[in-house]
This record gives sequence, structure tokens and C-alpha cells, in this order.
Amino acid sequence: MTTFSATAQQSTFDSTNTLADAGAPRPRVVRPGRPKLANGDWGAIKTSESRSGCWRARARYRDYDGAIHDLARQASDPADARERLVAAMKNYGRMHNANQTATPTMTIAELCAFFLSNLEEEGTTSRQTRVGYESVLRRCVIPNIGLRVIKSLDIVDAEQFVQSLKSTGKRSNARSARNLLRRMFDDALRLGLIERNPFFSTKSVLRPTPTPRALTPNQVVALWDAAKAWDRVSRRGPQSGLSVSDVLAVLMGSGCRIGEALALRWDDVDLSEPVPTVRFCGTLTGDAKLQRKSSTKTEAGMRTVPIPSALREVLVDRKSRSTRNGPDDAVFSTSKGTWISPSNFGRIWRRVRGNAGDVLGEDLTWVTPHSLRRTVATRIFEVHGLEAASGQLGHSSTAVTARHYVERNTIARPDMSSVTQMMFTPDTVDIA
Repeated sequence: MTTFSATAQQSTFDSTNTLADAGAPRPRVVRPGRPKLANGDWGAIKTSESRSGCWRARARYRDYDGAIHDLARQASDPADARERLVAAMKNYGRMHNANQTATPTMTIAELCAFFLSNLEEEGTTSRQTRVGYESVLRRCVIPNIGLRVIKSLDIVDAEQFVQSLKSTGKRSNARSARNLLRRMFDDALRLGLIERNPFFSTKSVLRPTPTPRALTPNQVVALWDAAKAWDRVSRRGPQSGLSVSDVLAVLMGSGCRIGEALALRWDDVDLSEPVPTVRFCGTLTGDAKLQRKSSTKTEAGMRTVPIPSALREVLVDRKSRSTRNGPDDAVFSTSKGTWISPSNFGRIWRRVRGNAGDVLGEDLTWVTPHSLRRTVATRIFEVHGLEAASGQLGHSSTAVTARHYVERNTIARPDMSSVTQMMFTPDTVDIA
């Protein structure tokens, strides 16, 4: 048994007091503090009644830049005061989203606006492409899931949404919407707003197999006759600078796109050389705010195309009859001297096409201005091969031409019958 003397105990006590008197550090007691507010969140809402009987709701709110604000709202009832305060704090988020800042509590509609705004700021996507993206989001995404908060969407919800679009029969819309949502949620994932992209695991929407279709000679003749008949009819009001037969001549004589044809300037047309040419170096974009873009759909589409003598005659005659100077000396312009919208031409085209169908007794609703481009590709392929057709249309590869533009029943294979004939008479083959 160990014993301690009084002297030892006194010594220990004195030593302890000496350390305390010397200011030695004492163990720090850590108490749980107030949790830090996340950007866009607020703390506890406190209500109090003033002397006048009005209720006041107060809370601390952290803005998206990290700043803390003390916000308050008043009402005659405490519940109303709280509701007004919550609405005011949520408005901070809406205002911030309008300034193109992503937040964890943003809706899918706000994410769409954020995505489109970033595309415009980056400048790497053409205006025409952005308009197409906006159209898909406006028609297919926002009406269905636009009010959902991005954090609330899981994989099952994403898959059900994509399948619902497919069930409507618009596979192209389902495919475009899925791809855009996958890109947008990838952006949210990189910003740390979500932990997983719900559209990453959704089933792919396969692109439907294209079935290019070319016009028959009889259908081409019927369209020519219907276009010329349309141009001969006099109509009330100012006469438009649009001649359907002249646009049809450019489409059939070059295989260009409708936007490229309507964007032609006289500077792009060379009719003085023995082989006349047309240079395609621009297209029209937009609809409500139409403008000419100094580039075609792809870099390979910037091309100079020799044109047939029949198209040369049409352009010579048109230039001699032209009395108005359109924008940039345009070949085709409205009565007001502005560019002709492809959608406006489309409305007239549908009437001309209907008249041609009535004459033939056929349904020509499948015939669009782009069908003429496929017809040109098919005819060139039949005579000069796939590479010549691809070059005429301005494609970057022959694969695009073969898949989307050449009518499949016209794709012939090289004559290998002399080789397969040997399978019937193998004894005649000279192995040496």
C-alpha cells in the first residue's frame, strides 16, 4: 500500500497552483455552432409583433455570391408575414437565375434558360442551331417537366419522360430532347448542383433509318408546270420579288439547300464565263428576325458549282427584269427589299405542290424543297457516281450522301458477275 505524506501532497498542490498562476493553456471546450447556410438558403424565421399590432418575420439569407442579408417582411398575420418573407427570399434565386447563375434549387425550365444563355455567350454554336435547341426545349421539355426542381429528378423519372416522348411518335423530338437534357444535367453535375446525371442511364433513342426518295421525271415536269402557272397569276397588293419557278430552277440546277438559294447575291453569280458558276457562301437564319449568315451549314458547303445552260438563261432573264436592289443586291427579295424567308416560301411551295399533285392524281405531301436536293444527288450518282454527287452537294463525306440523299433502289454495285461465274465452273480457273 502506497502512502503519501502531507508534505508531498502540499508540494503537488502548490505546483498545480503555480502552473495555473503562470497562465498555462487550459483545454478548449468546443461547442456546436450555428451551421453555415448554403448559397440560396435561409436560417430560422422569427416572428414578432410590433406595438401597432403588425407582425414582422425576419431571417438571415445567404445570397449566391456568399453575402449574408437580414431580410424582413410585415403583415397583419404572422403566417402571412412568413409567406411574404419566404417568397421574397425565393425571388433572390429567380433574379439570380435571370442573371445566368445556376443554383441547386433551380427548376428544369431555369436550367434550360441557363444552358441557352451559356451557348450564346460561348459563341461556338451557330444562331440557327440555338434556335433549333430552343424550339425543342420549348415544345417538348418545359411544358412537361419544366417546373420540376433539378435535384428532384431521378433516373426513373428521366426514363419515363423520354419514353413518353417516344410514345407520341416523334422519335426525332425524343432523341433531341434526351440529348439536350443529358448535356444540361452534365453542366449541373460539373457545377456541383446534383450528384448524378439522371439522363446518363436512360435508354438511347435510335435514329430512324432514313429512306431517301427522289422525284420521278413526271413529278418534276408537274412541279415545273405548277410553279410557272403560279407565277403567271396576278394578285392584289404589291408584287413580290419571289418567282417560284426561278427558285425552283436554282434548286434543280444546283442541288443547293433552300436557305442557300434564297441567300444568293448577284456577286455570287458568274454568268460571263464559258462555264457559268454559282458560289454558295451563305444561308438565311432565323425567322422573325431574318438575316444572312456568311457561311453555309458546314465548312465543306462553301463551294462554287458549275450550272447548266438552262439555269444560266433563267438567271440572265431575271437579272434583266430586276428593278429593285434588295439587301446586299440579293437575287431574290421581297417587295420591301428584304430577304425572303424560307418559311414564307414553304407556304407558297405547299400550294404549288398541291396543284401538281392534283394534276398527277398523286399525293405529293412528301415533296419538300429538300426533296429536290435528294433528286439531284440521285441523278448525279446514276451518271457519275457517289463522290461526284457528294461534291455537288457540298458534303464532307460520301457516307452522308449515300445514307441521306441517294435513293436506295438506285444504288448499283460494280459488275462482279465474271468473278461469281467462276463458282459454276471451278475447273476452268487457272490457279497458277
